[in-house]
Amino acid sequence: DPTLEFLRKFAIGLASGTISSCVNIPFDVAKSRIQAPQPIPGEIKYRTCFQTMGLVYREEGYLALYKGLVPKIMRLGPGGAVMLLVYEYVSGWLNKNW
Repeated sequence: DPTLEFLRKFAIGLASGTISSCVNIPFDVAKSRIQAPQPIPGEIKYRTCFQTMGLVYREEGYLALYKGLVPKIMRLGPGGAVMLLVYEYVSGWLNKNW
């Protein structure tokens, strides 16, 4: 059934976008902290990715590593679904016509 196959691919893409967002968000938080102006001018508080994640965890708790997760999931969850559907369609078309 084409509708069932469409929904299956959509669900797989949605799940993969959501899971990848959950895995990636602590690294994104660390990157943002490193790139932002340091809290004390002239003193470098955030140096490396893992040092920054550890510092954020110790000072603010593990939930601070997941700040911005909901908007990221709202963007990348459906984005993963659309990307998988487009990829499957284009791949099928190219295999059929080329």
